[in-house]
Amino acid sequence: MSLKLNRMLYYFLIGLVFLAGLSAPLAAKDLANIETSFDQKEVLSLRLNQNSGCSCQKAIAPQKKSDGLGVHTTAKAAIVADQQSGAVLFQKEPEQQLPIASITKLMTALVFLENNPGFDQIGQIGSGENDLEGARLFVKDNERIKLKDLFYVSLVGSANNATQALVHSTGLTGEEFVIKMNQKAQKLGMSHTFFAEPTGLTEQNVSTASDLVKLAKAAFNNSEIKEATTLEEYSFITEGNKEFHKVVSQDELLKSYLDLTGTKTGFTYEAGYCLIVQSKNESGHEVIAAVLGSESSDARFQEVKSLVSWAFENYQWELE
Repeated sequence: MSLKLNRMLYYFLIGLVFLAGLSAPLAAKDLANIETSFDQKEVLSLRLNQNSGCSCQKAIAPQKKSDGLGVHTTAKAAIVADQQSGAVLFQKEPEQQLPIASITKLMTALVFLENNPGFDQIGQIGSGENDLEGARLFVKDNERIKLKDLFYVSLVGSANNATQALVHSTGLTGEEFVIKMNQKAQKLGMSHTFFAEPTGLTEQNVSTASDLVKLAKAAFNNSEIKEATTLEEYSFITEGNKEFHKVVSQDELLKSYLDLTGTKTGFTYEAGYCLIVQSKNESGHEVIAAVLGSESSDARFQEVKSLVSWAFENYQWELE
């Protein structure tokens, strides 16, 4: 086969790869990962390097393999969805708009990371932050703390004062930061979600179970958020008074048999007990499960655990 013909065949097959991947177009850097070789019959073969991060095929939804109807839940709304395809495996009032409490902090974390001045920079928890109600880091007013530590305390311990200090560290006003949170929600397709502030203390922060699947997918795909939300505890020393602190997650599922790849709790009297998780089975397939407005803390953990287990037991993934 002539060199000219080889090149023509090469570019023809490159075009086919692009057409097959319109749902996730190849970036320029991905082209460098395309390896080409000719066998003895001079037939061109193309292989995408597994490290390229390109997903050129649309995810296939898992198929139900039983007649199981689902799980009884006390929650006002609940959902289980396949992480990769987004297919809903179980739902209860998935479009009901409800307060989401500290699940809000997942969106806060996403917006912070997009405006992060640097994890090694120093933030400050002032008297205004310490006046916030709910979970908080017990430090003196104006304590100086690295932003990385504030970030982990916000997600591991759900500390409201640390979360508010993160917002201030970006240089944005509170109003500007919240605008970015709502813009991010719209970008993610969360059309029934609204944020009024970054901690989750207000019942005006509302969303739906369906929308939260989109938030979880974006948040737990981020390595920093995934790591922070799956830690049982986090320790650090403040920069100002050089005090040692250890914050402990209140998420009981981190000690369960579930293989969590992301999680966030939430509670206010208006929202009730809320929880969203991303969990992986032995074959590496992941589901996202959420409950909003469960009647007790124990109920939210048991119900989410049951929802995840039910999904993995009643659905079959391709080639599993």
